[in-house]
Amino acid sequence: LFRSLSGMPWSSSPPLARSLLARWLTVGGSLSARLNRCAAGFHVQRQRQGRRPLPRHDLALLRRHTARPMLGDQAGWSREVLLRDEAQPLVAARSFALRQSTLSAWRSVKGLGQRPLADLLFTTRRVRRLPLTFQCVKPQDALGRRLRKQLGEHQALPLHARIWARRSVFVRHGQPLVVEEYFL
Repeated sequence: LFRSLSGMPWSSSPPLARSLLARWLTVGGSLSARLNRCAAGFHVQRQRQGRRPLPRHDLALLRRHTARPMLGDQAGWSREVLLRDEAQPLVAARSFALRQSTLSAWRSVKGLGQRPLADLLFTTRRVRRLPLTFQCVKPQDALGRRLRKQLGEHQALPLHARIWARRSVFVRHGQPLVVEEYFL
């Protein structure tokens, strides 16, 4: 779903300050918990998970937030899920870290299965969330086309619709884990 992302820029300013979308994009705490309260039959549908190479811009982001120098193996680990209600996908989410982090500070992410990542992020001690950043994915962008293709069987997004996203960096024991959520 998210392979070879282009490294489009992220902004610290949310869109449309007083809109319903902006309230969802800027909500603190667990998005999964909020969706669970609002969406009938909320569940997590895991798409992919495991070791895989990360694009350069993802590695650069991880380097910026890593307390220790990144030496040796810089292999990545990622998880891609759809947050759904009983009828359709609501959010496409991607999380990633260095594989070495999933052997130490973030080892619990590998055993989540169909559970929300938020179950770990908001209950684990010493996890710090950095400020949210935002992005608008345009329909003609490579990621916009990939999201539409992936979701084609589930939901028809209007061709002109932009997809807003937010990104969070969580840090535990000096090791970052990035979460990107694309609001469908």
